[in-house]
Parts: sequence; structure tokens; C-alpha cells
Amino acid sequence: MLLNAVNEEVADGSVLRLIRQILKSGIVLPTGARERTEQGTPQGGPVSPLLANIYLHQFDMVMLAKGHCPLRYADDSLLFAKSQQEAEQALASARQVLEQDWRLTLHPTKTQVVSLDQGFDFLGFRYFRDQKGKLHKIVRTKSIKRFRDALRERTPRHPQQRRPKVKRMTLNRLRRNPRVQTMIHEVNLYLRGWHWYFKFVRTSWKIFEGLDTFVRRRVRSAIAGRYAVGRWHQTLDNEMLKAVGLLSLADLQQVYRLGLLQAPHSSCNRGGSRMR
Repeated sequence: MLLNAVNEEVADGSVLRLIRQILKSGIVLPTGARERTEQGTPQGGPVSPLLANIYLHQFDMVMLAKGHCPLRYADDSLLFAKSQQEAEQALASARQVLEQDWRLTLHPTKTQVVSLDQGFDFLGFRYFRDQKGKLHKIVRTKSIKRFRDALRERTPRHPQQRRPKVKRMTLNRLRRNPRVQTMIHEVNLYLRGWHWYFKFVRTSWKIFEGLDTFVRRRVRSAIAGRYAVGRWHQTLDNEMLKAVGLLSLADLQQVYRLGLLQAPHSSCNRGGSRMR
């Protein structure tokens, strides 16, 4: 059914053959073994959002024809309703179309009927309405965890790393240190991409300031080879790290609010690859 939907939108035979090869190419497991692709597409692949949009476009049309209001990005979708009963009817209609007609499987835990008062997650954000009726849009907890994990990968402490002398922690030495500069470059790339995606949050700046504190602590630890507290925190203070070139999420947000921030050349990846 997927290839039939693609055939209706794409006329170039070479493109169709390439898509067919991608779908049937299989996947490589962490053990190194190769597994054939019987169904689904690899999440995170460049062609997956295109295929999802082609395949699920008719789903949007069916929901609109039934009087429902869909909002979809690739295979993540929301259906809005004015009441609990209307929302349950919309879910029943979506389940019939996707599972019975198109043989797709709805996520067992993500597929649910919720209200704004309860809150819901969508594309890395959490939306909810407080007791005063104000709508909030914050970074969801899972996205913050992924942020921390990504920073840990980019700021490793080496087991055999020698303890540096404090007097050698000068700005000029850090600027000439290839390992430090490579690390900060990789961290900055991730910070720019992550901030560009989450810059629309409707929350206080404490989220950015708190993550900045975590980033600086990780960078200090990577430079010093140990937990950077006490003397190391004073030696490698915020101004020193900024002078070395480390970016700040809070500063990026301030520049964005002023309308002076340009889109980064590379964006962060919010998730790994898996099969759907």
C-alpha cells in the first residue's frame, strides 16, 4: 500500500526504484547481524518523513471529511475536539481508518484522549493549561534527559587523563588545546541545534540557565579529568569558558528574543533510529 501511494505522487522511475531499495535494504543490529525488512521504515532516515506524509495525507483528508480537526507532523498526529465525547469519536474513527483499513498500529500508550488541563506531549514539547487558563509550552522531561545524555557523550572524562595543574589553566593554553577546542566545537553545534528547535517554549529562562549550568559542569569535568568543583569551578569560571568559546543557551535565547538569531547550519537529532 505504501508503494502504491508513492506511485501516485512520484512519476520518476529511478526515484521509485531507489525508495523500493531503501524499504527492502534491511537493518544492521547492534550485534552486527543483519535483519531483513519485512515491514515499516527506519525512523530517523531522511526518506521516512516523506513516506509518512505521502501515506498519511489521505488520513488527514478522511478525518477532515468526518468533521475532525487533525494536526500532523510525519507520523505524529493530534486530533482536536470540543468535548470528551467528540474526542472519543475522533479516536474511534482514526483507529478504524489506520488499523482496520490501512493495517497500521497505533502506539498503545501514546494514543489516548486527554484535555489541556491534563497536558500532553507532542514533538518534544509538553502542553498544558494552568488553573488560571493560561497555556504553557515547555520542554518535556524526556527531551531534557536526551539533552543531558547527548552532552555526556560529547564531554567524556578519560580514565587515563592526567590531572592538570591549575597554573596551566590559562585562556591561551585552552585556546591552543586541540582536544578542548574540538570538544567545545561539538558541544556548540549541539547547543545551537537544540536551542533552535526549542526556542519557542513558553516558560521562564530558568530552563536554559539550568541546562547551561549542567553544560559548564560537564565541560569543566572533561577539561580537569575529574568532578570540577571547588578550585576547578573558580579556575574555569563562566567567563573563562565563554572566552574559550562555549555558547550559552540563555544567551542564545536572549539573542533570539531580540530578533537577531539566525538559523544554525546543522540541527540536533532528537532521537535515535528504530523501526516503526
